Amino acid sequence: MALEMQIYNPQEGGYVTEIKWNYEEIKAEVIAQSESYATAVYTDDLIKQAKADRAKMNKFVKAIKDRRTDVRKKLLAPDEEFGRQVDEIVGIVQAAITNIDMQVKNYETKLRNDKLDKLRAEFDGLVGDLKDVVTFERIYVPEWSNATFALSKAKGIMAETLESIRNGINTIQSIDSPYAGDMMKVFLETYDIGKAMERRNQLEEEAKRRAAYEEERRRQQEERDRQAAEEARKQALLQHIPEDVRPAVKQGINAVVDRPEPEPKQWVAFEALLDTHHAALLGAFFKSQGIEYRPIKKAEEE
Repeated sequence: MALEMQIYNPQEGGYVTEIKWNYEEIKAEVIAQSESYATAVYTDDLIKQAKADRAKMNKFVKAIKDRRTDVRKKLLAPDEEFGRQVDEIVGIVQAAITNIDMQVKNYETKLRNDKLDKLRAEFDGLVGDLKDVVTFERIYVPEWSNATFALSKAKGIMAETLESIRNGINTIQSIDSPYAGDMMKVFLETYDIGKAMERRNQLEEEAKRRAAYEEERRRQQEERDRQAAEEARKQALLQHIPEDVRPAVKQGINAVVDRPEPEPKQWVAFEALLDTHHAALLGAFFKSQGIEYRPIKKAEEE
């Protein structure tokens, strides 16, 4: 379409390039009057005059602006019709452009779909043992369907991607870890062996923290059980002690029960001057502490 727009009126050089008016005359008059108003001082008695002067100047400003608007409309009036005519012609041409554009796009879509079918066929030939874990959509890049992107290049990228996935799966399967299943799940979601390893490290750290927590709980429970057992032993011994001697006996019991880890036992021989009552107390104490005792035989000369 080799048509060229020709403007008959106005001719070149006939366009309005300047609007001439009595600019200098009005400017001089406005400056003269505005200077006096700019420094004018109105007392309370002159407020009425101030309002009248303000109204007169606002009226002048409105009149000069309205005049400019009127002139502008007259200057633009020819362009209104000119613009409507241009839009009409553009609309006619645009209808033809739309028809052509639709056909071009349909053709390009067909090429992309044909390219996509070829890419799928190449993928089916490459996926092999990964067909149950990798789909074409997961590794497809839309750029591959462009006419300018070589099919051989896309095939090479697919082959590299699938081999990387295959190696990642083999690596995880060779790892002896209780978290191999979690690693595989992350890998199949991301195809990123680094993220799978990060998941294993995260789970191992969590397991260490849980184990340390459980060990501390067990230790604390054992300590509570030990203290409860010791208290029960003290109370059991005191049950057989007369109330008037319990404080002294309790002090002695605490000294024995609260001592550090017991040393190896050995037989110790001693004699004590006891009456029946105190002998019973000593026997009760030995029993409460699990102390084995036996009578000793005096030598012949005694």
